[in-house]
Amino acid sequence: MIQPLHRRVVPATYAQLLYEYVEAQGVPPEQVLLRPWPMPDPSGLGGVDVDEWQALLERAAIALNEPLISIKLAKQVSVRHLGVLGAVLLASENLGAALARFEHYQRLIFDVQPMITIGSSVL
Repeated sequence: MIQPLHRRVVPATYAQLLYEYVEAQGVPPEQVLLRPWPMPDPSGLGGVDVDEWQALLERAAIALNEPLISIKLAKQVSVRHLGVLGAVLLASENLGAALARFEHYQRLIFDVQPMITIGSSVL
């Protein structure tokens, strides 16, 4: 069987970020997101399927009454959510070099852009 050249997954660290955000809002994430807290795969090959990621974002947005949840999450991303690339960015000489490296390698972290529709809003 031929394996695809890419996988449509979001890193588990992004899913963890969502769980952290929901928890910080005073809501038990497992109850809202309807799945256990994600654990990163030590091999680095884990992740959350993109369709499941979209469903998680939609559940959180509805439960928290936060239609702009994607923007709220983006503000919370830190180097630890970027894995190996985060370490590379920290080792960059300056912001310009870090941004150039991020642009070059960002597909290793996240190569899909799911659209979320809540009511008439597209996130």
